[in-house]
Amino acid sequence: MRSNEIVVRPADQSEFSLAGDVAVAAFSRLRPLLPEGNWPVMAKGIRFTTAEDSVGCLFVAVLSGEILGSVRYTGPGHGGHIIYPDSFAYIRAVAVSQAYARCGVGRKLTQACIDAALEDRAEAVGLHVAVANEAARNLYGKMGFEPYRDAPDYFGIPYTAYAIRFRESE
Repeated sequence: MRSNEIVVRPADQSEFSLAGDVAVAAFSRLRPLLPEGNWPVMAKGIRFTTAEDSVGCLFVAVLSGEILGSVRYTGPGHGGHIIYPDSFAYIRAVAVSQAYARCGVGRKLTQACIDAALEDRAEAVGLHVAVANEAARNLYGKMGFEPYRDAPDYFGIPYTAYAIRFRESE
C-alpha cells in the first residue's frame, strides 16, 4: 500500500457507524490507562464524536473501499469550546485502524483538517491528545503543532492541547 492510494474525504451516511467501530478499536489502546469503569464512558464519547449528527465534519481515510481511520473537524465559529476559542478550528478523535498504524493515515487525516482550517480562515487549528499517546504527540510535533495549553483530564487521564497558529487573534 502506498499512502498516495489513500483517499481522505467527508464520510457519507453509510460510513458513520463503521468509522465509529474503527475509532473505538483504535482508542482501546488507552483502555489500560483508564481508571476502573471509564472505558464504557470513553467508548460512548468516541461513538458520539464519530456520529452523523455531531458538530463539524467527519473525514474518513479510505483505501479500496475500506475505512482505515477517521477524524472529526470543527471549523471556527463553533460557539466556543472548553479549550479552544471561537476563532480556532479544532480536531477531535484522530483514529487509525491498528492494521494501518504508521502508514501515514493519521498524517493524511490531520492534514485534511489543517487544510480545512486554512480554507475556513481559522486563526488556528487545535487538538488535544492524551499525554500517554507518544506516537500521536510526535506526529503532531512534526506537523507543526506546538503546545497550546493544559487540557482537562478526559476519562481520568491527562491531556495536553496543541495548536498551529495561522495568524494572531484580531
